[in-house]
Amino acid sequence: MRKVVVTGGSGFLGSVLVERLLGEGYSVNNLDLVPAKTEHERLTTSIVDIVDPDALARLSLPAGADFVHLAGRQYGTAVRRSIRQRFFTEGNVGGTRNVIELAKKSGATSFLFVSTDMVYGRPQASPVGIDHPRAPFGPYGASKVAAEDMLTSQDPPFRTVIFRPRLILGPGRFGLMAKLFAAIRGNMPVPMVGSGRNTYQMVSVFDCADAILRGIQTEAASGVFNLGSKPGDASKVMLRKLIQTVGSKSIVVPVPSALIKPALRILDRVALSPLVPEQFEIADEDYVLDVSRTKTTLGWEPVGNDAELMLAAYRTYCELNAPVL
Repeated sequence: MRKVVVTGGSGFLGSVLVERLLGEGYSVNNLDLVPAKTEHERLTTSIVDIVDPDALARLSLPAGADFVHLAGRQYGTAVRRSIRQRFFTEGNVGGTRNVIELAKKSGATSFLFVSTDMVYGRPQASPVGIDHPRAPFGPYGASKVAAEDMLTSQDPPFRTVIFRPRLILGPGRFGLMAKLFAAIRGNMPVPMVGSGRNTYQMVSVFDCADAILRGIQTEAASGVFNLGSKPGDASKVMLRKLIQTVGSKSIVVPVPSALIKPALRILDRVALSPLVPEQFEIADEDYVLDVSRTKTTLGWEPVGNDAELMLAAYRTYCELNAPVL
């Protein structure tokens, strides 16, 4: 029976991936700060922080397993500007270093790492290929660049695969979308950075899990793979269609980038901005990833498109935030 060690298997993407792995007959060891959302005879969860190398060293893991490294620190919770560098470096650089050492110690067969599209920074062309320069805007993207380099620069004794997904969307996780959905549900104006004529791509959590599974199974695959949805409408068109479909009275209000970005930069300095620079600086850019290598090498095809993802996420948001009668 093939064995997989997953860091962050209790999280948003991790939970979906673990379910897929179990369904495919794999044995899974989940390393996370919290228990898994499911129970199964082939699932073992160890409550451990990847930032703590001593805690990882005490683990007993199967030899020759495939490692999938999802655990890390994100902007999911408010992170003060003054501590962002340390916060992300500790979790995403130090944590990845510890997991790589654990994989070496365990005699891992392969190491699959979920990075981020934020390593690219401002897109110089669209679609963005895997050879696009890495020039992140802030400490989160920079920490992922450092983690990628750590994994690839030392000629590790296992096959390495790096995934760079766009904004991952799916049931139960809203992140940036929560405020947007609240405005639409409340029939409030929906402000937009820039004209909204750009295409801002996302990717389904289920498509991400499928790509990772294919990355495990395709033993000849290595290197970098982009993950993104099928091409869709411009941002303003997509939002207007969502508003119309759900019967909201909201209107989309494009705000010139030259006005809103300086204001957001000031608000970020005093911890009042609804977005961080790594989000708002590219919000008005055409940002679509080139996923051709992922398709040809892994035989992967994204199922979800952005409009469907947004609508499904909005409906889940409304279900989870139903008014108490």
